[in-house]
This record gives sequence, structure tokens and C-alpha cells, in this order.
Amino acid sequence: MPHFLPSSNDHGFVLLEALVAMSLMAGLGITAFEAYQGLVLRYGKTQEERRQLRLELDQHEIQILEKGGIGELARMPRRDGALPHARRSTTKGQR
Repeated sequence: MPHFLPSSNDHGFVLLEALVAMSLMAGLGITAFEAYQGLVLRYGKTQEERRQLRLELDQHEIQILEKGGIGELARMPRRDGALPHARRSTTKGQR
């Protein structure tokens, strides 16, 4: 059985190894780019849906005010989630 000793010129990669490594890196890059692009598209759709919901909420609040339902609007929670205080003083400095 012949034994081949590496010669002094066998330093580095073979062309086939370099091509395989480059194709793996290209595949990973394409996959990462597609995943990023999907996330960006989903984020854009979510932002548009939120904008539309806020617009509908504003229109609903305007309709309630136009109908004279000010008492009803006062009991609605605010956008930040805080409820208005029921025992709030109308005069400044009094409780």
C-alpha cells in the first residue's frame, strides 16, 4: 500500500473546498436576507393595521361626542391604559 506524503506545496485549500465554502456562505446569506425581508414586510403591515385601528378609534370617539355621550366618553379608558379618576375636582386646588 503506497503512502503519499504531503509535499511542501500542499498548503491551503483545494479549489473544490473553496467553492463549497463559498456556496454555503452564499446560501446562508440568501436565507438570512429572505428572513429579514419577511420581518420587515410583517412589521410594515402591523404598523398599517395599528394606524387604521387608531383612526377607527378616533372616529368612534368623535361619533360619541357628536351624539352627546360625553359621560360615556369620560368612562372610556385612555390609550395609555389609565382610567380617568371619578372623584376629580373641577376647581383648581380643591379635592
